[in-house]
Amino acid sequence: MEPTHEMQIGELAQICQTTTRTLRYYEDIGLIEPLRRLDGGFRVYGPETVTRIRHIQELKELLGWSLEEVRGVVQAEDAVESLRSQYRQSRTDQERLAVVKQATGIIEGQLARVEERIDRLAQMRQRLQAKLTRYAELEEELAAHIRSQEGSV
Repeated sequence: MEPTHEMQIGELAQICQTTTRTLRYYEDIGLIEPLRRLDGGFRVYGPETVTRIRHIQELKELLGWSLEEVRGVVQAEDAVESLRSQYRQSRTDQERLAVVKQATGIIEGQLARVEERIDRLAQMRQRLQAKLTRYAELEEELAAHIRSQEGSV
């Protein structure tokens, strides 16, 4: 269940099953940002930060993306969100069209990155399958050789 309240960094780390050090690093590189700081510099985060951190974790863990790649995705998503706001505020169809073209370009870039990763994973899969086939053949050859030696004794 997602939290519905503001929280400090320790609670956020606990909810997201990460460390405060990681969250500070994410802030340093621009992946997350606190809503505000309390007296003494304590960070306060909104519940939407939990969603963002889980998304970051998913990109890193499930897709194997580096933090640099994750930052590119997050920045692109932020840009698209900003464009949504611009679209709603646009007064003419020409303005809306320009916004849609920008958003399309951003999404196409993200899709190209995903497709590149899929291609690389598919190549890796093929290499691993070829190795597995070679090892299965070698295993069968060795087993047959052992059986023939046992039969000749």
